[in-house]
Amino acid sequence: MSGFAGPSTHPVRGVAAPWGTTSFVGRRAELAALGEHLASALAGEGGIVAVEGEAGVGKTRLVETFLAGLPLGVQAFAGRCYERDLSAPLEPVRAALGAVGGEEVVHAPDAARFAASEIRERGSVHRVLTARLVQAASPGAGVVLFVDDLQWADAATLEFLAYAAHRIRDERVLIVVSHRREDRSVLERWKAQLSERRAIRTVRLSRFDASQTRALVAEVLGGEGAELDGFAAFVHGESEGNPFYVLEYLRWLRDAHLLEHGAATRLAAPSRERIAEAVVPESIRSLIWARYRGFDEDARAVLDVAAVIGRRFAFGLLERVIPGDSLALWSTLEPLVAAGLIVAESDGSYAFSHDKLRQTVYESLGPPVRRSLHARVGLALEADGADDAELAHHYLRAEMWPEAYDHLRVAARFAEADSAWEVAREAYARMLAIVPRLEDADRKRFEVLQAIERLLEFMNRRPEWIDTIERLHALAERIGDPAMMAEATLKRMAMLSVRGDRAGAAEAFARADALFERLGDAGSRARGYREVAYLAWMRGDYREVIEASFAAMAIDRELGHRRALAATAENISHAYRWLDDDDEAQRWAEQAASIYEELGDLLGAYLRLDIRAWMHLRANDEVAAAEVLERLLPICVQLEDKHLVVEKHMNLGKIYLGRRDYRRALDNFEAATRQGAATGDLRHEGYPRISGGVALEGLGAYEDAARSYLTAARLLEASFAMTGMAEDEAGQGDALVLHSGVARRRLGRPEDARSSLGVAEEIFGRSGDAHRLGLVQMELGALHWATGDLESAAQAYRDAYDTALRADMHERQVAARASLGVVYRDLGRFDESIEAARDAVDRARGGGDALGEAFLLSSLASSYQRAGRTEEARACLERSLALRRDGADVEGATATADALAALGGVPTPQAGGP
Repeated sequence: MSGFAGPSTHPVRGVAAPWGTTSFVGRRAELAALGEHLASALAGEGGIVAVEGEAGVGKTRLVETFLAGLPLGVQAFAGRCYERDLSAPLEPVRAALGAVGGEEVVHAPDAARFAASEIRERGSVHRVLTARLVQAASPGAGVVLFVDDLQWADAATLEFLAYAAHRIRDERVLIVVSHRREDRSVLERWKAQLSERRAIRTVRLSRFDASQTRALVAEVLGGEGAELDGFAAFVHGESEGNPFYVLEYLRWLRDAHLLEHGAATRLAAPSRERIAEAVVPESIRSLIWARYRGFDEDARAVLDVAAVIGRRFAFGLLERVIPGDSLALWSTLEPLVAAGLIVAESDGSYAFSHDKLRQTVYESLGPPVRRSLHARVGLALEADGADDAELAHHYLRAEMWPEAYDHLRVAARFAEADSAWEVAREAYARMLAIVPRLEDADRKRFEVLQAIERLLEFMNRRPEWIDTIERLHALAERIGDPAMMAEATLKRMAMLSVRGDRAGAAEAFARADALFERLGDAGSRARGYREVAYLAWMRGDYREVIEASFAAMAIDRELGHRRALAATAENISHAYRWLDDDDEAQRWAEQAASIYEELGDLLGAYLRLDIRAWMHLRANDEVAAAEVLERLLPICVQLEDKHLVVEKHMNLGKIYLGRRDYRRALDNFEAATRQGAATGDLRHEGYPRISGGVALEGLGAYEDAARSYLTAARLLEASFAMTGMAEDEAGQGDALVLHSGVARRRLGRPEDARSSLGVAEEIFGRSGDAHRLGLVQMELGALHWATGDLESAAQAYRDAYDTALRADMHERQVAARASLGVVYRDLGRFDESIEAARDAVDRARGGGDALGEAFLLSSLASSYQRAGRTEEARACLERSLALRRDGADVEGATATADALAALGGVPTPQAGGP
């Protein structure tokens, strides 16, 4: 369905009455709920609403009625998912919002330059489509996107909706999706993830009760009284309250001539006796089948072809598939429209009025007829240049295996280019399944496994990646082709290296290298050495990076591969940086820059400035480093590498932040944020927002800082949901901890701080990051103590102690026990307070922290004093005083001496928390 704007341009379509349009019956509450969600969106609180219900319950009609009544100025866009073996990525969203066009271009990374930023524009399509939604909602208006039949959505569509859900939270955008309740298992994980993040709400449609069914029957038939009541009750029993079944039953009664005209030309309910005399179909499928058989052979042929095409079809496609005169075809189609089986769409196409109708017709076709019709439809679509995913669907159903394989391969590659990884993986899986039916099956299976391996590596699906490499290797060994064996063994080297089997990886590489040498394939030998260097880089073995890079360079030099030489020299320079060898790092950077300049590549100028900035930072000359980075930024822009632009702005921002030049730091972090958003990669926008929040705090803009931290947390949360990368979830936790700090200490919002810390505690608890988890638990303890919730404070400090104990973090154990001693003292639990404080003192003494022990002894003295144990309090203070004097802590010694002098009084509590 194409996009539409505003209520006046969109005719309501859906489950209609058999003879015209009924008014909206039985869904007032659900319609009002959608209106409330729209009101929230128009107030700047965008989100997703899922309309859930069984087939035929009226989901589509509910939403289309809602869209038809949108306020003036609110734009609406709609698209539908279709039941196919394979769908094109983002099909319903593209149908609604339009193709992305030139902005979809994806740049493949240069394999030789592994140390440079990856320049694949992953997520750019998501970014562009979301931007269109947001732009359509401005200025001051709103926008609704409707995606129907989500149970059939491709993985890329689900990923986009999850992405968009987090980006529209502060926008005037509402996304409405509908899906069948009986098919919700396929959406369970997707909905659960959004629900956990409070990014989706659900409107559930159930079947009509008896009174709602009566209202629908009365709307269609008219009339009142006992006769209508009895008939409506009968229809409710037959339909079980499903509105679609109610209307289909009434259609059958009409077609069976069991309905009579009453007053005012309305149709009257038949008597129970007349119905009893007729042969009533036993099921809704039988009702539809009875209507289908009522048409002549030509009409049934049209329905058969339309059912094979899909729910929605174009008249022109029918013309190409069904031979004969166009006018005759038109005359055949008209009665089907009049009967309500087919409806005319607003863009000139046609559709089955309900998918149950299409399914019934489709399932009535015998297998040979289905295959023949799918073949005819596929060939007609191919002549029109249709989408490869749609063509693959028809050729698969037609069992035209070579054609299906070819179109699946193209569809998979397009899906990869769109970063639709799951869609691509599904296409490759289908290719693999039909390979045994093709000629040269083993070679094709090897090619498909290679593509799957590459995809799984990029998706970071390690167990599946390992399994695919093992299958690839076993297949190559069985075939015995040396080139295949070399490629598979090189992949096996990577797999063994990742698993930590260094000896096995070295053995695999030696074998692959020998095979490439025997084949005379020097280019692949160099590629193998670069792969060794990359794997060494990933595990931090920079000496091996250099050794393998030298071997690759020797081959590339013989082959005259100048660009590969430059990239490898750049990698060697980076390795020497990590080895703190400044001279060699600079020498190799100069070599790489010289080759790039010979090739007319701007990377030469980039490298010369980049190494100079790095050398200044090594010398702690931040002023000089900043000057060079400022000159470097325009070159990064010219290189059109947004990731490098983000990186350099972040480097500059951190320099200015360290120098407390908060305004210039903020300017750079905001520039990094903009460029990060342009990459479409949520993490490249999330992390700069965290740093921007720190700069805003430095400027005293605490409200803005809090918003920046929360926005960063949402972005990184969404990134983690999409990628599963643990660092993104940790980044979300860090942003929440920073938000809690500004909320508590600067804005006086302890509840906001408590909420953020609670989520952060869950995150670090799941990840097993004991250091961060302990810090959060200590912060929670201090927050609870400051707000007077002493029991919760005690529990938080006990949790912090347990975490520190498990991770063997000595200083954290001391801090947690000392804080627990203060909280127990405030609770009046003096014995427990003394026990915790003494334990903290013993641990500090054991760690050789004399001044820490002195501070803790003063706290222990307070607990003894509150417990009435004056002599023990005095002994603690005397020991503390001696330690402070030995440590030249003049101020602390003075305070302790005063406390000793005033020991007979009640000490004044100190502010600031435990």
